[in-house]
Amino acid sequence: MEALFDAPPGGHGCASLADLQRQLRQLLDSKVTPTKAEHVSVTFELRSNVTFSIPITEAENASLEAGGGVDPRLFGGARARSTDTGNEGQLLRHINALDTVLSQSQDDPIVQRIVSKHIMAGVGEADQSDWIMRSMTRKTQGWTFTYGCKDSAETWARQNAKNPAKTVVGEWSNKDGQDPVNLSELRSSLRLPSWGTF
Repeated sequence: MEALFDAPPGGHGCASLADLQRQLRQLLDSKVTPTKAEHVSVTFELRSNVTFSIPITEAENASLEAGGGVDPRLFGGARARSTDTGNEGQLLRHINALDTVLSQSQDDPIVQRIVSKHIMAGVGEADQSDWIMRSMTRKTQGWTFTYGCKDSAETWARQNAKNPAKTVVGEWSNKDGQDPVNLSELRSSLRLPSWGTF
């Protein structure tokens, strides 16, 4: 599976999304104290036989049924079950990891997008973060989805780069001719929180 995802060797093998969440929590618990959080860089590998039970809406289900170039065996064939209702009456779609990798759409990766969103929601539950999709690209081995932490300094900088710089209202701190306001000192007193990336 690592060759299919261009993943570096030596990652943590996971038998399910719950297993991935458990391993991530253990890793974070070992690196975070009340006063300090260390940077963590880790690769998790989901085994090819993992089946995701993904809660979906009726609209998402209809989109998946329409398929848009998706192998019809993916939703009802020997290797995947279609849908059922979960504990809370939520419609669940069961998708096998291997089928997700092998049935790569050329145009619209409906299945891959839903699976990646499901995985990142699971990661968010484990690390108490919100993750947003940053990019979606087609590569030789299939689709690649890049996610970023919504609360990271990188995301903050990206969002604020879209806003033009605000002009200074007045040139001087007061009308008596005293020194102008030193904006560099004002900016240096502001501190952004540091966020870990995973």
